[in-house]
Amino acid sequence: MLVSLIPSLDYDFCKRSNKYGFTSKKLEFEVDLKYFGKQNRTPKAKITKELFEYKNIDENEINTEKLISIQTFINFASLKNFCQSEGERILLNSLFLSIVTGFRSTEIIMLKKDCLIEKPILDLQTNKPISVNDKVQYMLGIQYYGAKGAGERIHWVEPSSTTLVKSIIQDTLKITERYREHLVYLRQKNLKDLLPKGIDEIPDDLIELDDLIDHLFISRKRTRGRGGRRDAILNVFKHAQVKPDKTINDGTGELKFYSKKTLSKFIKSTANYATVEPQ
Repeated sequence: MLVSLIPSLDYDFCKRSNKYGFTSKKLEFEVDLKYFGKQNRTPKAKITKELFEYKNIDENEINTEKLISIQTFINFASLKNFCQSEGERILLNSLFLSIVTGFRSTEIIMLKKDCLIEKPILDLQTNKPISVNDKVQYMLGIQYYGAKGAGERIHWVEPSSTTLVKSIIQDTLKITERYREHLVYLRQKNLKDLLPKGIDEIPDDLIELDDLIDHLFISRKRTRGRGGRRDAILNVFKHAQVKPDKTINDGTGELKFYSKKTLSKFIKSTANYATVEPQ
């Protein structure tokens, strides 16, 4: 007898029925979802699965002490309220994705913005997409580049985790949108300098300190006021030994101007490009 309705329930049902002999014939379990192919298993995973079957070991009962609890995951999720920067939010999203999918950190870093793929679940009889309440049922996959030379692969997400995975990816795309736009802009001008578009669009070569607040520097503490943010920029310039190219006394104070060349050199100085990464 063949049973193939709801995978998570059917497997448990078949296992218990065969154990107590409720049916005249032994029940067999089969997942009939299309696109859920065995080719997605790595060779080592296939060998492990075959060993489990040979030794009659339940794969779900292996190394359960290494699995995190629901409370632990909730504690991780609560960290979102403590993120103070966009970088921390991106890092937390990466942590969530690694917990849900089991991806390595390098595999998450190399994900493309269009990594999510959706494929409808087809009815085996009609070969048409299955719909529930007029909504097409689909399987969600993540296209990624596997570490250790595994190449391009697809990780099929558990149905119960599809909403979470989509929200993680979409939130990360929203956070990184302006950074991606900046990188695209730098490539369009062949990386002749690292100045943002807002600075390039200023017609004058000399930029007054106030104009750097919104285009080159972003303060987390908006309540400090414009004067406070000017002082913060001057403090950064002081430590980086960046001096103004021109100063003008307007009667109320001293206006400081910086050339685009000076600003470009400052941006390049903020990163150590000569650092050799460890092998």
